[in-house]
Amino acid sequence: MIRVNETEYLNIDNIIDGWELYFENLSEPKEDPRFDAEFQKQVNEDIVFIEDACLRMPPKMEAVTPKDIKEIVTSLKKGKAEDHAGITVEHLAYCLDEIAPILADAVNKIIQTREVPQTLKLGILTPVLKKGKDKILPQNYRGITVTSLLGKILETVIKLQIEPILDPSQHELQRGFTESTSPLMAALIITEAINEAKDNREHIYLETLDAEKAFDVVWHESLLRKLYLDWIEADMWLLIKYLHENATTAVKWNSELSKEITIKQGIRQGAKLSTLLYKRFNNEILKDIEEANIGTYIGNENVTSPTCADDLALLHRETTNLQALTTIVHNKTCKDRFTINPSKSELVCIKNSKRTTATIGDVNITMGEGQIKQVTETKHLGIERNESNTPNTQERIKTARKTVYSLLGAGLHGCNGISPIISFNMWTTYVTPRMLHGIEMLHIRKKDANDLEMYQRKTLKQFQGLPQNCATAAAYLLLGAIPVEGLIDMRHSSTFGNILQNPESLEFRLAKRQLLCKEQDSNSWFITMAEIMEKYNLAHPLDYLEKPPKKEKWKKEYKTQLKQYWHESLKKEAEEKSSLVYLSMENIKPGKPHPVWENAKRNPQESMKAAVKVKVMTGTYRLQTDRAKHSGGRISDKCKLCKQQKEDVKHFILDCENLQNQRSYYLQKIRTILQEGPNSSMIQHIFDNQRILLQMCIDCSHPEVATLIGTDIQQIEMVTRALVYAPHRERTALMAG
Repeated sequence: MIRVNETEYLNIDNIIDGWELYFENLSEPKEDPRFDAEFQKQVNEDIVFIEDACLRMPPKMEAVTPKDIKEIVTSLKKGKAEDHAGITVEHLAYCLDEIAPILADAVNKIIQTREVPQTLKLGILTPVLKKGKDKILPQNYRGITVTSLLGKILETVIKLQIEPILDPSQHELQRGFTESTSPLMAALIITEAINEAKDNREHIYLETLDAEKAFDVVWHESLLRKLYLDWIEADMWLLIKYLHENATTAVKWNSELSKEITIKQGIRQGAKLSTLLYKRFNNEILKDIEEANIGTYIGNENVTSPTCADDLALLHRETTNLQALTTIVHNKTCKDRFTINPSKSELVCIKNSKRTTATIGDVNITMGEGQIKQVTETKHLGIERNESNTPNTQERIKTARKTVYSLLGAGLHGCNGISPIISFNMWTTYVTPRMLHGIEMLHIRKKDANDLEMYQRKTLKQFQGLPQNCATAAAYLLLGAIPVEGLIDMRHSSTFGNILQNPESLEFRLAKRQLLCKEQDSNSWFITMAEIMEKYNLAHPLDYLEKPPKKEKWKKEYKTQLKQYWHESLKKEAEEKSSLVYLSMENIKPGKPHPVWENAKRNPQESMKAAVKVKVMTGTYRLQTDRAKHSGGRISDKCKLCKQQKEDVKHFILDCENLQNQRSYYLQKIRTILQEGPNSSMIQHIFDNQRILLQMCIDCSHPEVATLIGTDIQQIEMVTRALVYAPHRERTALMAG
């Protein structure tokens, strides 16, 4: 069900009608008394003049070649939805040599005649629900459009022509959809402005502005005028105009298509040109803010308005200037005929000094006639920013837990489901990125890191079927995992690597300035980065800024050092644990799982057997000696099966007579494997030495054992896994009886 204009569309048959009505209304330009009518009149007159001037100019663009078409088709992403004609990229990719000349002729014909066929302007729009929104309200959906494949090729041709012209004049605080950079760079600029204020013992205001349906209400005439003023040549300008003129869209819902809707405003999300054109439409706001000369600076660098596409933020330490900046944005939106919603925009005061006396109630910032909502926490680029700029760890853990629950259907159950290695891979792929998103941009207190660490530690133990009293170092080493502190450091390093790849960027200049000017006790993100690099025995950040390494080289360098650091740290911690005497760590490589899990990952039944062995390896398998130790003398340490000797690990695996039938078969199997190996002469030595035999049964990857057996430990691992599991099963059954 959806609700449009207070009318509810309940049935599958008429929901499509509701979507058609909603998007038809959205595509129709609205009048608003706040909009500048005089400017609209001037723009419309300018467009008539510009079009006439462009039509008089002869085509100058070079012809598109079959080679160009091949490169474009190859660059398009595979596995995407088909267009309205049922054509996908794969259709072209599998006959590229034959069809490239035909497509080149078609594109050249369009360029020469300056006429875009109507079929190229038809798109299929699919409503996609925004995260955490009410699915009944259509405004909570984002319309993603699949354009004609030939239209996509034409748009790519245009993009390749105009991008080199537009990119140099793109404002450097725009970090959305920009090649070789990340949207998190906008978050980094906000973070550094906050840290700078903290160093100066000042508070700072962060205002996040919500543009209503930003992509869907772009005023075509204003966009075209801006493109012309940015020196886009006549050929390209006319093609862009005609691509948008009388363009149509059909809404797709439940495999049904609505009637075609004529699009009179907006840029299609999903089209090849959409992000480039939107950034150009939005560029003047950022320029106007900078030219006002009342913004926020770090040294000489303007950091007033970090932006990612339509997510605009304003930073200032004074409310008077913040109001002036807000008014600049409001005036510009009135000219360009779109609105900022004050009720969805938010303002937070980040207090960085005990001397801060201002409270949220003291601040009154207005956008036109509406007041910006004043809050204690706001979200920008998916990162929660509160008054102390610290992470909300409980909310992050809640998000991680929800993600884990959503993966239960895929078998994420611990040892009664898929292998712990696969569970851990799912954890690092789906859960960790959500739990730690943007955390490197916040001030992380020791308590914050500890809370996240405790949740990860608990979960990784559950994956392996280990009790919570198991040594943490063992839980990490067995999976090749890294503690949360290391994961956060890795995210810092990854962000710094992005900065290194853009020597002309604002972030690069900020990095140099802060590292040169700031003291060691500074709150600067870059000083924190220097401390991280020192911890992992990497060179100082300034050395990398002077001579930036290639992306892959930097990535390999910091990951190698980081994994090695935590591997050695965890090994050292594990060596101090008496419960881990049988766990061999010598042959575990940094970031790689222990052979006990690696050799059992393809078979759930083998993983269950390995889980028993892992408990024995980590000293968490409960035997009578353990129960007696903690009973205060009330419980005997004698084996309940044979009632002759105390039940310790050696007795359970090698000595108990009641379990002899279960172990003898597998011990004989081990003899057979060793006889076929290169060190068959060592069999008697191994079986005569109870210490070595016990170590082999528990963890055959131990260097002393591996040297003696002289063969691939995979077979031995498989047999010893069964050797430990069989007595466990028999013991459990006998004790239950």
